[in-house]
Amino acid sequence: MSANFYLYTIIVLLLGEYAFSLFTEYLNIKNLSSLLPDEFKGFYNGLKYQKSQEYLRENTKFEFISSSFMLAFTITFILLGGFNYMDMFSRNFGYGEIITGIIFSLTLKFLMDIIDLPFDIYDTFIIEKKYGFNKMKPATFIIDFLKDWLLTILIGAPILTAIFYIFISLDKNAWLYVWLFIALVQILLAFLSPIIILPLFNKFTPLKQGELK
Repeated sequence: MSANFYLYTIIVLLLGEYAFSLFTEYLNIKNLSSLLPDEFKGFYNGLKYQKSQEYLRENTKFEFISSSFMLAFTITFILLGGFNYMDMFSRNFGYGEIITGIIFSLTLKFLMDIIDLPFDIYDTFIIEKKYGFNKMKPATFIIDFLKDWLLTILIGAPILTAIFYIFISLDKNAWLYVWLFIALVQILLAFLSPIIILPLFNKFTPLKQGELK
């Protein structure tokens, strides 16, 4: 198969995923109502429900803007050979395949984080603050960004190393072993995240004694 076939396939998949997401978001917006459903009456505050619907509507519209921009950027990046430039940049360091792959992956993540940063800032300090969900200060935002990168290096890099090693060592059935490895990692992280990772970004307090507990 030619390179153009894979290129067109990737672009079609990106556009298809975007169209499907857009359609589901349209259905969400279309079916929003500020009126409290009869089933909720007596259990939920009508004004709070109305505010939650406004929050969902604004978040959905913002998601449409950000996802549209990211789609346009991704397709433009592909067509202009951005991944090829990143590949050459990663290979210029002269390391082996595994280290080169890690440099490529981290460079790609850094680029996407920088592109996404303005949207993340607007969502956190404008939308979330407007509806009373954010009390984060800019310093905390920056610290969380650095924590995310620290976890990427401490956890993500070793996982990537293992994945690249499997692909290099087990050519024919590598995809199967990588799938099994990732499944095991996900199961392990499901247990470790609430204990080690999530407390780095959130403050947890024990549930008070009562009927709910």
